[in-house]
Amino acid sequence: MDDALDRAVAGALSRDPADSERLVRALYPTVASAVRRHCGGSDRFDDLVQDVFVRIFERLPQYRGRGCAILAWARRVAATVCLNDHRHLAARPERPLSDLSAAQVNLLTEAADHPIGNTPEQAALACVLVERLLGSLTPPERMIVELVYLEGCGAQEVAELSGWSSVRVRVTAFRARRKMRAALERQGFR
Repeated sequence: MDDALDRAVAGALSRDPADSERLVRALYPTVASAVRRHCGGSDRFDDLVQDVFVRIFERLPQYRGRGCAILAWARRVAATVCLNDHRHLAARPERPLSDLSAAQVNLLTEAADHPIGNTPEQAALACVLVERLLGSLTPPERMIVELVYLEGCGAQEVAELSGWSSVRVRVTAFRARRKMRAALERQGFR
């Protein structure tokens, strides 16, 4: 297997399509396993595997190992791609409208056009919307928003509960509000 991998790597470096395909077939089980391990049952599995192979072929000229060492190298590349994907998603949390049912989307659209009234459907929709907006925050931001705006605690009280300064609480609350407003605007509400 070591010689076959070495030949496939050499052929892929010389841009031979057959050797490149052999290299992909040889590395696929390792790459797929690493992506599955690092990203779980992500709906982005196929995209991440493809990204790993793009990165492998981009970096192949830098590869200096021999034989089975390429399997370990491919696992490291997969781990790096998955870590970068986690960072990207964490930096840009987004809850797509497609996660809602058609009835919820209709209610949400109506709520954007008219102020939310007292109907049970609109109240339920408001709860869904608030939960989605809170989901766009980091855990500390969410805690501050829940304490200040949903439970009505003052900045000083939240500071005592959290161990933060009252200035940090106010700044975090401000930034969280801005972040939720941006998330709301991304969903089409102004």
